[in-house]
Amino acid sequence: GQQHTVSSKDLPISTSLAEYLRYHAGMPGTKIGCGEGGCGACTVAIHEGKTTTVANSCLRPVWAMDGLSVTTTEGLGSVAKGLHRVQDAIVKNSGTQCGMCTPGMVMSIYGY
Repeated sequence: GQQHTVSSKDLPISTSLAEYLRYHAGMPGTKIGCGEGGCGACTVAIHEGKTTTVANSCLRPVWAMDGLSVTTTEGLGSVAKGLHRVQDAIVKNSGTQCGMCTPGMVMSIYGY
């Protein structure tokens, strides 16, 4: 992945991780559905040392991410780079609906 540095001159204090990923980092795979943490469309994996957890990125302030590593659905894989086994299983088993929630579902499965 890529390291991102965020300046308080660039973003308002209210910017969520989901907003940053979609609108500033060019990673639109992280969706913003309800914006309240209920739907899971914004789920990402957060790595701190050897610990990986999943989180709703719409609820995480981007400013609280200092020193943490984040994996999005784009970081797992793509058709061009090759799909991660979770992505591949969802494709092969017709596990999508409209596609809005699929990245979040992939990340939830990946994180566990």
